[in-house]
Amino acid sequence: MAFLLRGSLPDVTELPLNAKMGDAYLVSGVTYTYINGVWSELGNPVKNNLCYAGIAVTLFSENDLESLFVCPSDLSEDDLEFFKITYPEDYRTFEYLLQGGDKVA
Repeated sequence: MAFLLRGSLPDVTELPLNAKMGDAYLVSGVTYTYINGVWSELGNPVKNNLCYAGIAVTLFSENDLESLFVCPSDLSEDDLEFFKITYPEDYRTFEYLLQGGDKVA
């Protein structure tokens, strides 16, 4: 699952109550992600730098997405189809970011 890293907080009690699905914060080096109305400890995410059509996206995920591609800095249409099938949730977040969605912190 991909998520949007919103920033860091000093304590878990600071996690916002009005979060959106996939929001995430670092708290003392641990990533907490808002999933199905609950904050869950995710652990240490993988930072993936991907680029399609000249648009660079940094996507944090529990998956090493860069390893899927020969050239993650220049994804092709075929790469996108493979990405969509292999990690559909991560792909939806990637697509959202490509279209100008919230920028990853």
